[in-house]
Amino acid sequence: INAQSIDLLDQGSISADTTSCSGGNINLIVNDTIRMRNNSLISARAFNEADGGNLAIDSRFIIAFPSSGDGSDIIANAEQGNGGNININAKSLFGIEERSNNPNTNDINASSKFGLDGVVKIDTPEINPNQGLTELLTTFAVPKPLQGCQASREEDSSSFINTGRGGLPPNPYESLDNSNMFVDVQLPGKWTESSINNTSASTKTEPIVEADKWVINKNGNVELVANNDLDTIVWKCGDP
Repeated sequence: INAQSIDLLDQGSISADTTSCSGGNINLIVNDTIRMRNNSLISARAFNEADGGNLAIDSRFIIAFPSSGDGSDIIANAEQGNGGNININAKSLFGIEERSNNPNTNDINASSKFGLDGVVKIDTPEINPNQGLTELLTTFAVPKPLQGCQASREEDSSSFINTGRGGLPPNPYESLDNSNMFVDVQLPGKWTESSINNTSASTKTEPIVEADKWVINKNGNVELVANNDLDTIVWKCGDP
């Protein structure tokens, strides 16, 4: 039988049964789907001493619908003879599988009660459900610490740290934040008693006095000076 599709409904059947010699062979070539429902049957079984026939089914899909108390089967069974062979080539089978005959299930079977069982071969594409998926890492990498820059191997590295908010303003309509605070943090080994004394001494500087006058120096340039600076100016008018 060569067909676009086959529907076996309400005890519909395709059979080549025999009671003597060997069962008939059934060859089904179906472009689309074989549907089986309500105790339907595809059979090449044999009775008495006869051998079961062979079934060859080439279809896109084979679908057997579950029903209450009535199963649909694909069989090549035998009683005293040998079971037949079943060869199924399909993309997928739904609701039916190879197992012993049971009136309440949809079965594929080629067994014999007293003879040799037949061979059931079902070819369906092996589709890997994980195909195309990328396996995610189950462990996280530990980041390596950053190495400080050193001028030479003999000298210790120093740190430059920027603390405070800084960065961009909360929204583009606000001005930049001026709360940045830059700190040059020395390593603990750098702080010695002499460095602390030098630091204290260097912080005692003369206060800055704003310029309140301007003069012309001997080079002809204008200089801004304060009252305290006037005492240090040695140049006066008439000097070359």
